[in-house]
Amino acid sequence: MEAARQWLDAQTPRADNADVQVADFFNLDKPDGGYDVFYDYTFLCALPPVLRQDWAAAYARLSSPSALLITLQYPLDGDREGGPPYSVSEELYEALLGDAWERLWGRPVAEDERRRTMTAPDMEPIGRERIAIWRRR
Repeated sequence: MEAARQWLDAQTPRADNADVQVADFFNLDKPDGGYDVFYDYTFLCALPPVLRQDWAAAYARLSSPSALLITLQYPLDGDREGGPPYSVSEELYEALLGDAWERLWGRPVAEDERRRTMTAPDMEPIGRERIAIWRRR
């Protein structure tokens, strides 16, 4: 953690509102106004499935009204047994986040829409993963 703080301090310009913490995500205190950006790098797939609703509730509770949540959704490989990593799906993220978060980027599109809009590169999963960006509703 100290190395991360030193790296932050060395950045020019130094972001005054950036910090490094080691804490229990599910018991974090919400700062005044909430957090503005979250980067969820394969966190959901590491959690036992029984904690998935708590994961979504914690992001909603900790977020500012206009927060962004960046998710690296992995592994997108159906209903594979066991873990971690536990299998996830785009539908799972939508079910967990859809009431509190709006997907801005990374949504799946139908083949005919892909041909019309030419936005395929940012919509296609890469192997067993996809990045999606969500905004707090």
